[in-house]
Amino acid sequence: INHSYSYGIRVYQGSGVRFGGKHIENTTVKGTHSPVLGSNIFVSSSTMNEVYDCNVSGSVGIGVYIFNSNDCEVGRTEVSGSQTGAAIAIDASQDCLVANNTVINSYDGIQVIAGSTNAMVSGNRVQDNDVGLGNGEGISVESSSQSKVLNNILNGNNRGINIESSDDCFVENNTIMNHVEWGGIRIRTSS
Repeated sequence: INHSYSYGIRVYQGSGVRFGGKHIENTTVKGTHSPVLGSNIFVSSSTMNEVYDCNVSGSVGIGVYIFNSNDCEVGRTEVSGSQTGAAIAIDASQDCLVANNTVINSYDGIQVIAGSTNAMVSGNRVQDNDVGLGNGEGISVESSSQSKVLNNILNGNNRGINIESSDDCFVENNTIMNHVEWGGIRIRTSS
């Protein structure tokens, strides 16, 4: 899929959809810079969907966006060049897994946000994310709970791992190096 308008792939109210081996690039929406419109892969209001072995690049918005969904997985996927959103975002979703992905040269790396619960972010390589005016965070968990960030390698982002306004999160065994603004792990207004 090349030069699509709106979304490269969209799953809405789907269940058990699995797709992989796709090459999706340069998804744009004419006249807008919305991070939702212009997402290369957008899964919303869905259950048990899987995105595996994809190459996602050049999104105007978020590269892979999981919204208001349950039990979804993103794995073994390379995401690069997301211009105004995260490479991978889990938003208002439950029990999602983001594992063994490569996330490079995007606005932000991986985000778990807006009331998401029980997300697992594990085994990802997150590198050189600080494109445009983003925070350039490698991995960010914000306003979420019971998330786990384990065994990731973060290198050369603007910031390392950010846990903010989130409860009962677990961060362990991550390799964090060469960040510009602050390296390491920042925990802010969280318990």
